Amino acid sequence: LVSPHRLLSGRLTQLQSPKVDSYGTVWSGGLKDLNVRVTPSSLQRGLRILNTLFHALESRGHQLSIEDGTKSSLCVRIDGEPIHFGLEERVRREAHPDQHNDRLPAWQRQRFAYVATGKLMLKITEWGTQGLQKVWADGKTAKLESCLNEFIGGLQKVAHVVKAERLRREEEHRARLEAQQRQWTEEE
Repeated sequence: LVSPHRLLSGRLTQLQSPKVDSYGTVWSGGLKDLNVRVTPSSLQRGLRILNTLFHALESRGHQLSIEDGTKSSLCVRIDGEPIHFGLEERVRREAHPDQHNDRLPAWQRQRFAYVATGKLMLKITEWGTQGLQKVWADGKTAKLESCLNEFIGGLQKVAHVVKAERLRREEEHRARLEAQQRQWTEEE
C-alpha cells in the first residue's frame, strides 16, 4: 500500500507475521476489527481493495469507524445510519487426509481441510434488509475491484432501508407511548 487509510495504517505492523485460524485465514486482532477474513496469499490484494474502498467512501462524505459493541466491527455511516460490512475469502472444504488415519486417536483426527480459493467478496452484514443485494464477489470474468462502485451503491440502498425501518419503529413507539398516556389520563 502506497498511502494506507488511517484505519489500515495502524494495523499493518501486526500483519507482518499474521496468525492463521483453523480455516487457514488470517484472523488476528486488527483484522478482526476490520471484518477481514482472508488467507495470507490474498491479504495484500484484500488490503488494497479495502484501502481503495475506504478512500472512495470518505471522498463521498461518508464516515468510516470501528464501532464497539458486543464486538468491535467496521462500519460506515451513511445518512446517519451505521452500516456494517467486511471482506472475506471463500475457502473450499475438502476431506482431510488424517480423517481415516487409524494410527491417530479419533479425537486427533481432523475431518476437513480448508483450501484457499483466492475469490474475495465484500459483504454487508446488516439485518432486516431482505431483498437487497448484500454480497459482491469475484466472478468468472470480473474481479471484485471492478464492483466497488456497485458496492457503495448497495451500501447506500441498505442505509436508506435501515433508516426507514428505524423511523417506522420510532413512530410506532411514540404512538404506543401516547396511547398509554391517554389511557392513564382517562383512568385518573
